[in-house]
Amino acid sequence: MEEVRSSQLDRTFAREINEAIPSPAARDKMWNCLSCGMCTGGCVYSDVIGLDPRKFMRKALLGLKEDLINDPMLWYCTMCARCTVDCPMDVPLYTLVRTVRGHFANEKCPSFLQGICDTMERTGNQMGVTGEDYVDTVKWMEGELRDELGDPTVEFPIDRHGTDFAYVIDPREVKYYPQELRITGKLFHAAGADYTYALKAWDATNWALFNGRDDQAGLHERRLAEEILRLGTPTMVVTECGHAMFCQMEMAKWYVSDPLPYVVKSVLSLYEEWIRAGRLRFRKGITEPVTLHDPCNVTRKLSITGPQRFLLNLVCQDFREMEPHGKYNICCGGGGGTLGMPEYTNERLVRGRLKADQIRATGSTIVAVPCHNCFDQLNDINKYYQLGVKVVHISHLLEQCLVWPERAN
Repeated sequence: MEEVRSSQLDRTFAREINEAIPSPAARDKMWNCLSCGMCTGGCVYSDVIGLDPRKFMRKALLGLKEDLINDPMLWYCTMCARCTVDCPMDVPLYTLVRTVRGHFANEKCPSFLQGICDTMERTGNQMGVTGEDYVDTVKWMEGELRDELGDPTVEFPIDRHGTDFAYVIDPREVKYYPQELRITGKLFHAAGADYTYALKAWDATNWALFNGRDDQAGLHERRLAEEILRLGTPTMVVTECGHAMFCQMEMAKWYVSDPLPYVVKSVLSLYEEWIRAGRLRFRKGITEPVTLHDPCNVTRKLSITGPQRFLLNLVCQDFREMEPHGKYNICCGGGGGTLGMPEYTNERLVRGRLKADQIRATGSTIVAVPCHNCFDQLNDINKYYQLGVKVVHISHLLEQCLVWPERAN
């Protein structure tokens, strides 16, 4: 860090950042910083692309406003929270990054990322999928599953009120991966689920998590909350996506209410509940070696590590953990909105080398990835580093091993 003069310091800046943090649980924690450097020591990318969380934090606390908003870390950071794991004072530095992005540096937001957020604000989903295309795709996959099973009773209900839960998804599942809907619908049908797809608001992701704009983030969360309440269901079930889970389990509390007026759970947790209740059965049919990528948003920020491992151990004959894993996992390198920042593609792929090395070390041929953002990043890593693995969601593996109720005995 270069010489700092007192004339450069904005004595009110740190207070402004703190007051702008939307999370009550995170507010005021920045004052706990000891400047010990454990955050930089914990950041796996500090030596890869030169990130320095400690220096970033010092700039914020000292009021070096111009230096802070021009620090490359502001947009390079994947907001993975690995720095916070090692912080002795539990300072959630990723919330600082997001707040500075949205409140003090929004004019510097990469245009493609901001465009995604504007599309989300305008259309209700990050990919601009029309309501007609959404309904048509859900019903198309309903028809596909009817044909596959030879069962005309298969139904993917939309806008049904008073069901056990409402299912919300990632727009990628409509626009690029419609078979995801068929797979989850198959598992729901086998379990005899009483559910509905949401109609008016159904995108469980929230890309304003990344640009930091609370007006856009809050609007999206309130739309989803209003939809769940309109449907009269007690539970929102979120597709297999770490980013979406964090948005609906934590972010929604910032803009709707804490506690939320409904339960939020992952579809993977729901599968585990059904299995333990005897509503779903699976055989241990995956013979290839399988490893698991832990998405930062569910593993570190929400401390959810059990359901994914329960499911993989249930269907895989050879499940291998990456090292490190769990809350110490290595971020895939695609978080923090970097998938929506094409100008940082090179940095994103360079970061991905650490994850590529982890995957190689397991000797696995299948990588289970319970997150859509991570899924896309790991597919890019797979090609770039020529890993030759199959990147799949956990639901894909469950479908292959499903034992139908009529065949259970």
